[in-house]
Amino acid sequence: MKIKAAILYENGIQRRLPVERLLSHTISLHEVNEGFERLAGGTALRQIISFA
Repeated sequence: MKIKAAILYENGIQRRLPVERLLSHTISLHEVNEGFERLAGGTALRQIISFA
């Protein structure tokens, strides 16, 4: 498992893995519950939490 994670990380860093295309939403910390609802409802693929 550690090796697979390292390969995914390296591919992401080198832009061989289209990470941006896999993300459906960027949410704030206050929107986490809504994010879980979207995931459960099937309206979101992957979401990232922005702490900025």
